[in-house]
Amino acid sequence: MRNGKGSYIWLLFCVLTLPVMLILNIWQSCRYEKYQERLQSLEKEQGEWVESNKRIISAIAVYSSPGRIARVAEDTLKLDKVDSDNVILIDFGGREADQ
Repeated sequence: MRNGKGSYIWLLFCVLTLPVMLILNIWQSCRYEKYQERLQSLEKEQGEWVESNKRIISAIAVYSSPGRIARVAEDTLKLDKVDSDNVILIDFGGREADQ
């Protein structure tokens, strides 16, 4: 009698846990798909940011080129080049890196 009751409990356990495991597996698959879509969306956004940063870095390189700065200084700001003999350096002593 004990052997029959143990088999009955084992069968009942399997019958109850298999559907629960299947439901949990389906739930986990749905979560995985949702996270996979989110990951793809974030990867796309990251690619867009990288391309935007590349464009910005290129623009900074163009705007900070010595030729452009000299042209802006001469044309827009009406500045002239000065001989090094006419330059006076003033040392305030505040920089520790120069010492």
